[in-house]
Amino acid sequence: MARFIAEQTGRDVSELGYEQLTSPEVKQELGDFTFFTATDGNHGRGVAWAASQIGQKSVVYMPKGSSPTRLENIRKEGARAEITDLNYDVAVRLASAESLKSPNSVVIQDTSLGRT
Repeated sequence: MARFIAEQTGRDVSELGYEQLTSPEVKQELGDFTFFTATDGNHGRGVAWAASQIGQKSVVYMPKGSSPTRLENIRKEGARAEITDLNYDVAVRLASAESLKSPNSVVIQDTSLGRT
């Protein structure tokens, strides 16, 4: 997420510590974004937490069989999250497809970084 924010704001990622990432100045420069991901747990919780820390939204799609407790933990971090009836690979594709429908969105995936 820091690399994405650095690219969007024209900064070097080494300049973006926690204080800078959570600052009103960086938020204003970045604008509003929604971070999409697919996960069965920790990655999604991390994306949700980080998005909430920088004043952004997050959407997390979880594959079938994911733990309801993990779902609730992700939601507690402020994400819009759901357990789908899809396997992991298809949930990743869903996150990507949904991000394409949403202006100012980016996919933060533990397998790749994509943006719209």
